Amino acid sequence: ITYDVIVPGDPLTPGWPSVEGAKRIAPEKARSVPNIPAVPMSWRDAKPILEGLGGPVAPLDWQGALPMTYHVGPGPAKVHVEIDMDGKTRPIWVVEGRIRGSEKPDELVILGNHRDAWVYGAVDPSSGTASLLEAARVLGALAKSGERPKRTLVFANWDAEEWHLTGSTEWGEQFAAELGRGAVAYLNVDSSTAGPDFSVGAVASLNPTIIEVARDVVDPNSRRSLFDAWTKTSSEESEASSLVENELGSGSDYTVFLNFLGVPVVSMGFDGPYGVYHSQYDDLYWMEHFGDPGYRYMTAMVEVWGRLGLRLANAEIIPYDFRPYASTVRTFVDGIREVPRLEEELDLNALDAVVDEWRQAAEDL
Repeated sequence: ITYDVIVPGDPLTPGWPSVEGAKRIAPEKARSVPNIPAVPMSWRDAKPILEGLGGPVAPLDWQGALPMTYHVGPGPAKVHVEIDMDGKTRPIWVVEGRIRGSEKPDELVILGNHRDAWVYGAVDPSSGTASLLEAARVLGALAKSGERPKRTLVFANWDAEEWHLTGSTEWGEQFAAELGRGAVAYLNVDSSTAGPDFSVGAVASLNPTIIEVARDVVDPNSRRSLFDAWTKTSSEESEASSLVENELGSGSDYTVFLNFLGVPVVSMGFDGPYGVYHSQYDDLYWMEHFGDPGYRYMTAMVEVWGRLGLRLANAEIIPYDFRPYASTVRTFVDGIREVPRLEEELDLNALDAVVDEWRQAAEDL
């Protein structure tokens, strides 16, 4: 339980790679390590503790589902909590493969997925890992037949994502100089398939390219284009671009690329009623009977991922469209302005001017 939104990766190497011999800060100085012990427990174990609390009655929003009145304490019951923490440093492994570009080998399009799971992880992350391996096989076969991409394709399989986004973060920090010079985009798939509903988050400059790819892949259920299944209506292009979620935040392996390296990212998958997330029921049986019978959407993700990677790798001019990016950032700034009394504390005029300048430059380009 760590604050990976503050410092992802190894908490003891904030901002530099956690490699053998690296300098490490003391745990008590790590901003992402919590100081308050937290112990998850079942309702059965929590019930006698809650029943032992006196004090005021808890607010209505704090009243839970057990047949009792909830109080906020203190006591009179006392609980002894013993926590046995294992703070050892252990090795993890990032597995990487590359198809070297024929014309611009120093420019990189990175396809990434993590392989560590809470339990079995048939959906999260193993469906994504299966799609990554298949994409590597297909694109590798193309390269062997003479269809080598112009830019280098990197296939990265991260370790320790569930532990603080560690594998991808440390890899990004270790190779920051190379990625800063040549990374075109990072294409992330945590879980390729938990159902039939296509879902994409991305930096907005890649919105149009994602839409184009979705038009060219067949949806396994409807046999229409994935784009048609995605929209379920004949949307106008301006509406279509809004299908891509552009408020990315953190929580997955794209974090180091977006927030530390400044690389455009895409994170995508097929979603559904995935009620077994991070549980022992996220297993092969659930996948074959509920998540993706016949592995049709896992295969469709290979098509989406591979096509998107190839278009970025083979484009004469990298297909960044900065107009939707500038417009999206304008909505972010407008959202900040809606915070009550914010403008009493923060002058947004300079930011407004820069965004307007960006939008105009994007139109000119």
